[in-house]
Amino acid sequence: MENLILSSNDGRMSSVEIARITEKRHSDVLESIRNMEPAWEKVAERKFPLGSYRDANNQERPCFYLNKTECLYVATKFNDEARAKLILRWEELETKARKPLTSAEMLLQQCQMLVEQERRLKDVEENQKSIEEKVAIIEAKTQTRPNYFTVVGYATLNEIDVTIRLASSLGKKAASLCKKRGIPTEEIPDPRFGKVKTYPESILKEVFDQPLNRSVVKF
Repeated sequence: MENLILSSNDGRMSSVEIARITEKRHSDVLESIRNMEPAWEKVAERKFPLGSYRDANNQERPCFYLNKTECLYVATKFNDEARAKLILRWEELETKARKPLTSAEMLLQQCQMLVEQERRLKDVEENQKSIEEKVAIIEAKTQTRPNYFTVVGYATLNEIDVTIRLASSLGKKAASLCKKRGIPTEEIPDPRFGKVKTYPESILKEVFDQPLNRSVVKF
């Protein structure tokens, strides 16, 4: 029951627990919270967090989950005895939260941290892979035609290893096919060679689908 009442992540107490501590009906506590919510929303610029719980008949019912400040604000409408009980309950919960962890609890916490670290590392690796794939596509494509690529760019995009000599030979073959079929080629700036030609993806696919001699290629 206490796990439902107080979250270890955000330190909130449910209206069900407030009713139990103050010996009030839950419906009366809900009414008090709802009556005080408009003034709280006006000043704090937020509503009270609304959730739900299951009663003794396993029926889902509404309840509020309040932090300490919200809880003590609502308690201003309670009598002195009820307010004192609520304050002491918060003190008890905060004391428990400050209690040193046992060896088993520390081990569990470390394991949870390792799992979270591994998950984040995996996300970073996946994001890095996605970025590299996008960069490869950008580097491979010309700025003028969407389906034109350099020989090296097409090879990179398709994870094919080519030497400069082989790339030059494949480029000549692609240029020859384009000339025979009346297909235009284009040029883009290249920091190493000044300018390099780009060819349609279909032409490059046809060239790369042929057996490759990685030492000397003659056409």
